[in-house]
Amino acid sequence: MAGPHAKGYQIIDLIGRGAGSEVYKARHMRSGEIAAVKIVRHDAPDSARLFKQITNEFKVARKWTHPNLVRLHELVAERLLLWKLQLALAMEYVPGDSLSADGNYTPRQIVDYYAQLADAMNYMHRHGYIHLDMKPQNVIVTPEGQAKIMDFGLCTRKGRYNPRVQGTPDFMAPEQPRKGWVDERTDIYNLGATLFHVITGKAVHMTLTSRTAVNGTAALQSETFQSRRVDVPPELESLILESCRPSPAERPATMERVLERLEGIRGKLTPQPQ
Repeated sequence: MAGPHAKGYQIIDLIGRGAGSEVYKARHMRSGEIAAVKIVRHDAPDSARLFKQITNEFKVARKWTHPNLVRLHELVAERLLLWKLQLALAMEYVPGDSLSADGNYTPRQIVDYYAQLADAMNYMHRHGYIHLDMKPQNVIVTPEGQAKIMDFGLCTRKGRYNPRVQGTPDFMAPEQPRKGWVDERTDIYNLGATLFHVITGKAVHMTLTSRTAVNGTAALQSETFQSRRVDVPPELESLILESCRPSPAERPATMERVLERLEGIRGKLTPQPQ
């Protein structure tokens, strides 16, 4: 089998693997620019769905220019007659590590990353789309402390009925596996669940209790935060738990509201030493 390749790019090194795809560090042969290239081949399991997903990713996000969203460059197809053999998505190369529960972040760093990601997702929402697959593995943090969202394959129009189960189980909002209507509040849940995992190392759905609130909705055990390694401000704990409520109507209504609360939280934190 031929090695990894993408027309117009020199493959340098493997960066990572996903479900049916591989991502490589590469150099554009004409400009010399370093890029990341995600490759999906026809012989991958469920390749038809993956081709559709990567095509959707490029179609939706190719014109986005937010500093906390990975920029997409081009989608390169390799064909043999009428057969599509491979799709290669070239994008901005971002050095750094995935957001992690082992990151030893300070409270200010956590709030900063939360605000950066919320601002990026608010940008997506203003452009009419929701991400639907926010999770730590889809966030790269650069050595300079910039958080960038990648992987827009599941992006869909907000307020649309979701016809199939999409997302990652540990971070999915309850309406996602029910194939229900999805909107900004679905992303608010996904992002809250991501920060919950970063702080506690646990999946938020594992903290759903059998206890119910007065209105009959499931409650979250805030005691989970007691075992955290980071001294999370109570206001941040409250925002995350509200964002992860099972009913969309009980979450913050918009990502702008999440940002407003994060700015208030950030204003009360001690500045980091220079």
